[in-house]
Amino acid sequence: MSDTFNADRLTRLCDFLRQSPTSWHATDNMATRLEQAGFQRLEEKANWQLTPGKRYYVTRNESAIIAFQLPESDLASLRMIGAHTDSPGLHLKPNASQRSAGWLQLGVQVYGGVLLAPWFDRDLGLAGRVHVRHADGRLESVLLNVDRAIATIPSLAIHLDRDVNSGRPINPQTQMAPVLLQSETATLAELVAQWLEEQHGLRAVEIVDFELGFYDVQPPSLVGVKQELVASARLDNLLSCFMGLEALLACDGSQGALLVANDHEEVGSASACGAQGPFWRTF
Repeated sequence: MSDTFNADRLTRLCDFLRQSPTSWHATDNMATRLEQAGFQRLEEKANWQLTPGKRYYVTRNESAIIAFQLPESDLASLRMIGAHTDSPGLHLKPNASQRSAGWLQLGVQVYGGVLLAPWFDRDLGLAGRVHVRHADGRLESVLLNVDRAIATIPSLAIHLDRDVNSGRPINPQTQMAPVLLQSETATLAELVAQWLEEQHGLRAVEIVDFELGFYDVQPPSLVGVKQELVASARLDNLLSCFMGLEALLACDGSQGALLVANDHEEVGSASACGAQGPFWRTF
């Protein structure tokens, strides 16, 4: 395998990691690459008419995806790979706004198996999905990615916390509310409305609900003297999603091949789009 081939693949990997701060973004990016490669999107509610030798994919909740290649001849074997699109993180609470000493903070809930200490003193962006209602009553879900440093979780100065290096547990409810803005009046709803207008041109829409989480905006990088290592957030489990996608796209069509990337593996797998849920059985 040539060095150029490896370099190109690592570039694609880093781009995928950077552009996929949430499971919805990861699924959207995977679907885009699949369609560019000739895969046809299937709708779950439709009657499927599948053709031998063709390629298809289907999504659920916009956060889980199944893609497959049908062989041109009879199905004699099926190569399968599984992954999940979600990663451990800090998600916003439904009523997230908090205020302290004139600053707006947002309360978070831990999602999955999070290492808490590395979240302190990071440049944090915000991403996820927002559900809006238009003036005509139409509901729409849109992706949001504020990919700049809008928040941080500051550490307390060591002379005010001498035991910080003594292995003391971290309480995410009392110690990890990111700081966003010095204001007594600004609200999260106003900020989300501003970002929706910036990214989607949406005005005069009602924000019905949101599913948002913080992420470290430091981009993925190759580290080491010879750049032997990939350093990035969300390697669990976007690395498997990426490699499964690369393998599926490289299939020659002589055998059946399938990629399934579920959501909610970090929190039990039993949701409608989890591995123990009905998505796979329905498919």
